[in-house]
Amino acid sequence: MTIGETLALLNKGYGISRYGDGEYLAAKGKNLGFQPGDSSLARRLSEILGANPPVRHIVAITPWRNLVLYKEAWLAIRDFVFGEILPLLDRNRLYGDAGLTYHINQYNLGDFKSIWNDKKVVFVVGRGGNFSKESKLFDNIAAEDFIYIPSRDAWGEYDKILAQCKKFGKDWIFYIAAGPTATVLAYDLAKLGYQALDLGHLTNSFKVYSGKSFNGP
Repeated sequence: MTIGETLALLNKGYGISRYGDGEYLAAKGKNLGFQPGDSSLARRLSEILGANPPVRHIVAITPWRNLVLYKEAWLAIRDFVFGEILPLLDRNRLYGDAGLTYHINQYNLGDFKSIWNDKKVVFVVGRGGNFSKESKLFDNIAAEDFIYIPSRDAWGEYDKILAQCKKFGKDWIFYIAAGPTATVLAYDLAKLGYQALDLGHLTNSFKVYSGKSFNGP
């Protein structure tokens, strides 16, 4: 899908699990530093890439046609991705565009904000991590709550995190910034009937674009 097509489905109540360079490496058991390699995490990430997603949920991957846009992050693992990750994909499926979190701007800001407009949002984020709740990005939500997770090895606390999420009613949606753990968590919450959004560093991208685009030339 394009970014626009992916955003359109999120606005229809779909959730999303995204795969970037970190998730691909974790799917092969690699150590990411903040997330040690783990065979159970690798197995889940590999399964999700090839499995049919839950109803109203998107699995999103890096758009191969636009790898040049991400060359600094991707050149180092290009051969690894094409050699070891592509075989995990279902060639008969339509995947979302994981690059949408890099491309928030003045033209699609409204499309992002309308996903959680007048909704109750649970932010599942690392305490002291890179996530920041930008007021202009989330000033239209109805209510908020937080589930704080470990900034290192969140996967090691996965069962506890999932149990905390399940305490909320289905009228809440989840915004998750938790590295590869977020990819699996959003998927599992979708199976339980929640809208769960693995949107990670969207707020960091918003900071960049707000400085360049929303406050003048």
